[in-house]
Amino acid sequence: MLGLDDGRVFLVGHDPSWVSLYASEERLIRSALQGLLVDVQHFGSTSIPGIRAKPILDLMVGVRCLSIADRFRPLLDGIGYEFQAGRQVPGGVFFAKGMPRTHHLHVVEWNGWKWRQNLAFRDRLRSAPCLARSYEAEKIALANRYPGDRASYTAAKADFIRRSIDISTL
Repeated sequence: MLGLDDGRVFLVGHDPSWVSLYASEERLIRSALQGLLVDVQHFGSTSIPGIRAKPILDLMVGVRCLSIADRFRPLLDGIGYEFQAGRQVPGGVFFAKGMPRTHHLHVVEWNGWKWRQNLAFRDRLRSAPCLARSYEAEKIALANRYPGDRASYTAAKADFIRRSIDISTL
């Protein structure tokens, strides 16, 4: 099951159906953005087997040049994604789907620093179950501290992420 009110932080147990929900959404995005993207990836906690996560799929679209993101707006709007002008992330453009929110879509430069950082962290958690459980514990503590403040919750996780990947390899 997916969906969380905007701005709230609430974690649920891992749902194996998230893999197939991602695969369906990836096909939809690839069809809508034919020729404009390089790759689509599932990242964030819903992509890590066995850990609790906000019930929102995080997808990342890699493009050769971020300046073409304006061309995405009408195409993504056509499949339910709304451009989030006030919620941009460093190094990318942000879209959201659903009400309550079911999908977050980050458009970033393919193989740029944000692309590499997100995939490095995801892959590190997938290959290190003990680290993934530590991240889950951190997320639970932060969700309890910031249940109605997603921006603070996200900012507070940044240090754990930095410590978990070797930035020099990005």
